[in-house]
Amino acid sequence: MLNYNNKKKRSYSLLKSLKNNQAGVSLLELSIAIMILVGSLIPLTQAFPYSSSIISSAKNDTIASYLAQEKIEEILSLGYENTGIDIVEARHSLGTATSSYLCFFERESIVKYVDTDLQDSLVDTGLKKINTAVYYMDKISNNEKTFTINTLLVAR
Repeated sequence: MLNYNNKKKRSYSLLKSLKNNQAGVSLLELSIAIMILVGSLIPLTQAFPYSSSIISSAKNDTIASYLAQEKIEEILSLGYENTGIDIVEARHSLGTATSSYLCFFERESIVKYVDTDLQDSLVDTGLKKINTAVYYMDKISNNEKTFTINTLLVAR
């Protein structure tokens, strides 16, 4: 009988300790968890607009490269004899309507005689250097950026 009472006392004390040691989340634990969650979400919400501006800047870089290459191809298609010297295309805006994305880009093309060392020359050496530059505003730094392509045109 002594053995039975000991077991009963032990199970009663175990139930009592479980009842006093309630499972659950306290208000303090909940508020700490919310502070950690909010603290980690704030940097994430700031990252989205910045990544959007980086994507926009990369898009403008790509458009500028296409616009410069377009003019280079146009000048090359004229051939050596039909390509003038000096400013072929003065710096100007590529779009007239403000709804067009081209209104944010300006382009300039210059053709010069060069010698075999690719130094500017005043006489026709059979080589012309075509320099095309596209200008636009960078959304991240808010400064003007320039994308330039240089190529050679050879007399045949």
